[in-house]
Amino acid sequence: MSRSSYQLNKKITSQCASGAECALPLVILQVPPSQCWSRHDISTLRLLQIVHTHGDRTPSHFVHNDPYSDMSRFWIEGVNQLTRKGRNRMFEIGQFLNEAYSDFLARRTVPIEQFMTVRSSGSRRCLESASLLATGLLGPPRQEQLGRWENMSEYERLSTYWQPIPVKSIYPKGTDPLLDTIAPCPNAEAEFTEMQFKNEKLRSIYNENRDFLEEVSMYAGERINSLKSAYDLYQELFIERQYDYYWWKEPFNVWSEDYEAYAVSKLRELSRLYWSVQYDNRVLQTLRIGLLLKELNANIANYISGRATRQKVFIYSTQDTKIALLLHAFAIYNGYLVPPEMCNNLMKA
Repeated sequence: MSRSSYQLNKKITSQCASGAECALPLVILQVPPSQCWSRHDISTLRLLQIVHTHGDRTPSHFVHNDPYSDMSRFWIEGVNQLTRKGRNRMFEIGQFLNEAYSDFLARRTVPIEQFMTVRSSGSRRCLESASLLATGLLGPPRQEQLGRWENMSEYERLSTYWQPIPVKSIYPKGTDPLLDTIAPCPNAEAEFTEMQFKNEKLRSIYNENRDFLEEVSMYAGERINSLKSAYDLYQELFIERQYDYYWWKEPFNVWSEDYEAYAVSKLRELSRLYWSVQYDNRVLQTLRIGLLLKELNANIANYISGRATRQKVFIYSTQDTKIALLLHAFAIYNGYLVPPEMCNNLMKA
């Protein structure tokens, strides 16, 4: 596989954040959907669990001097919502997984809602991502369409690919402790705040880069006074640059082209360090992903015991911080950021 992707197959038996012992054959996949996963043996696969982030999104906020903060001009989808690129990507990821697991999916002998469960965070970008991924996953392999597509009516094309399946969620958004990263939890919020301002590693990283952050604050028009705010600014710039929105361009000229390249590189490194330290915290892991790990284990236990043998696929749509905490909990976080585009974590048993 290419340098931009990696695959880990390992038996993980450890005391996870849920407090229960985990024994999960784990596959972590971070790969552009355009690349093909080499044929692999899934003859012994009995249960597939997918935890994924949403697709490409618009920025979640804008600093005061951001020249691309005009929503009606630059971000018609709205704040923190899937873009067209994000929708296409999630559907293509579903198709990619369809190709990888087509033999397993072909074993289905019950209605789709009894075979697959889809659960999502209440945010719109996660709900849409879950629906799009499931649509691509359930559609027939792309090679089967090549000789038939032109002879199909529009309805036949739609019905062939789109098989309605409920996406379960909790309303209002932001209140689901299983999948929402901001679900109310006073203990988690207190630990998060204490980590930001009292953790010696984070304080040391901030102090070493104080001059740079003060300089960036001047350009941003507001204080970037923590690694969390540096990470937020990095995501804002990262997303905008995917759409050819650069702060150095005319008529804005917020800073020079060279300085933007330097600032983005520096903010990326600070964000990577922030993720490496902030989420390597047992208390946050227990409080923020303990329930998810417990449910993943319960799904496996229910299948093994025979209590739930029809349910073969579980899909969970969440946000990047859940993914980071999950990787840290399994001690396999590789030091890189989960981009605002895609990172799929597949657990198969």
